[in-house]
Amino acid sequence: MIFSERAAKTVGLFIEQILDVDREIARLIARRVWLVDQARLWSEASVDAIVASSFSSGRRAELARRSLTAEIACATRIPEATACRLLDESEALVHELPETRAALAAGAIGFRHAQVMCNQARSLPGDARRAFESSVLPAALTSTASQFSRAAGAQRERSHPESMVTRAQKAAADRHVSFESDRDGMAWLHHYLPAVDAVRIDDTLDQLARHLRDDALAAACPPTRHAPGGTSTNFGGEFIETGRGAECYGSSIPSGGSDCSDISSSELSDGSDFCSSKGEIGGGSDYCSSNSSELSGGSDFCSSNSKLSGGSDYSSSSRSTELSDSRTLAQLRSDALRDLLLRDPVDGSPRPLRPTVIVSVPVMTLLGHDDAPATLDGYGPIDADTARDLCAHAPSFLRILTHPETGATLSVGRDHYRPPADLKTALQVADQTCRFPGCARRAVGCEIDHTWPWQAGGATDFTNLAHLCPKHHHLKHETAWAVSIDRDRTLHWRSPSGRHYDTHAAAPPPPINARTDLAMHDDAPF
Repeated sequence: MIFSERAAKTVGLFIEQILDVDREIARLIARRVWLVDQARLWSEASVDAIVASSFSSGRRAELARRSLTAEIACATRIPEATACRLLDESEALVHELPETRAALAAGAIGFRHAQVMCNQARSLPGDARRAFESSVLPAALTSTASQFSRAAGAQRERSHPESMVTRAQKAAADRHVSFESDRDGMAWLHHYLPAVDAVRIDDTLDQLARHLRDDALAAACPPTRHAPGGTSTNFGGEFIETGRGAECYGSSIPSGGSDCSDISSSELSDGSDFCSSKGEIGGGSDYCSSNSSELSGGSDFCSSNSKLSGGSDYSSSSRSTELSDSRTLAQLRSDALRDLLLRDPVDGSPRPLRPTVIVSVPVMTLLGHDDAPATLDGYGPIDADTARDLCAHAPSFLRILTHPETGATLSVGRDHYRPPADLKTALQVADQTCRFPGCARRAVGCEIDHTWPWQAGGATDFTNLAHLCPKHHHLKHETAWAVSIDRDRTLHWRSPSGRHYDTHAAAPPPPINARTDLAMHDDAPF
């Protein structure tokens, strides 16, 4: 008992030390905020040394800001979007929200609370931000960041001079889709869009997923006869249906099929009932009858012969029993979205506007003699089985040639400014992303730049070309950022402040006699 009391007091001492560290971190972040804003002010003062005077004053200020953002991102190894946000937040805390910065410097709040304040105050007119800060800051002292965000958001709605309609129109201008790689051959696809559209899409996916699940259930269970009054009885001692849920007994389960009681209404992942002959989804929409609602484009996705994702009959096909039986509702939602985007709803073929996907596959892997991973352009390594499956549907291949005798065009010297198609593909496979430090923009969305300028005698060859996204292409040519290239295509960057950064090609050319890879142009059948 005595030991337990001492142990509890010791835990309390550690908690106090944790709080001391948190307060010190907050104080250091407050100092960083001041330093970042100082860097911004001095960058604006040195615009003549960063941007040529031939540009307009507005363009020069924009380029100087871009240059500073890139400087901070490269030096701290953070994405430029994060560096841009840091600049904006630092300027706001120093010049527009001084009480919040003072609370941060005192260790009374954390940086997350300060970020919430900046985010909520940003949309208010400048002359309304001080009053807003004074009214909501006390809540930050006694709540978590998420709780503070809700409280500050409610006060912002009450005090905002613009109507919700006007603000919604402005916010909708920022809608976009972004791609984010993840581990184990997976990725995230983020869609920022108006909430009404997002809810409609989410509900549509939910309806489609439930329909697929219900079709799988129907395929696993034989039909039942209903007794008068809407209840079901046991005819033959094999099957009984009660309410909206169904259970299979004995010989009514098809051979090799699953016991429907395993996926009965009481055990669904979302706790909801699965459909009866005329199931309903929130809002009362009938999605299981033969006259069910139609999806955009007029395709009936719930009829007895409904076809989703390229004409696959999910009501009766073997694909339904093979895949849908084991898929969770979350997996069904994901598969429905994928198929709606990538497959024609009528015949199941890939849509006419087919995306181009480049996969570099070692020859031994392609032939099945090795399981070395392939490389998906814009993502990274993928497993051998997936690569071989993609190859089976690829309409064309291009060898990434490793010897001059093979005929690859690795240079056209000074004869042509624009690189030919095979050189473009070789560069895209080698670079994979923009070659500016820290930039992850896919090469397919970048521009090919002559590192040593064409106007100064630079050649159009593999060792003088590199991909740069439009933003960094302009930064290279219109600011004091400078770059040189080695024979192995290493780029050496120098920032206006004199810092140096090196970037390397993702896949440098292999030596002569090295293993040959194939770059596959695939029409994305997945």
